[in-house]
Amino acid sequence: MMITLIKKQRGTDVIKDLIQKYGSENELERLFNQTNNMEMMKDLENWNYFLENPNEIMEKGRLWLQIKLIYLNWILKFYLQLNIMKYHLLWI
Repeated sequence: MMITLIKKQRGTDVIKDLIQKYGSENELERLFNQTNNMEMMKDLENWNYFLENPNEIMEKGRLWLQIKLIYLNWILKFYLQLNIMKYHLLWI
């Protein structure tokens, strides 16, 4: 069985993440000019794009998992146990 996980983010959330990472757009631009780091260039382009389009949704990443059904059953049981434990912890 193949499972695909996709993280989606609104433009406003992308900008919040970039502000937390770099502080300001000017600081990001200054750092990019010093280093010519391609990741910073991508972040700068995203920042400018999402300032103009704050409600756009960006797919942040994809993760493909290939799991045998036996393991999937175990993972689901474990997940359910975690949720039950969290629920019980709230009542303690």
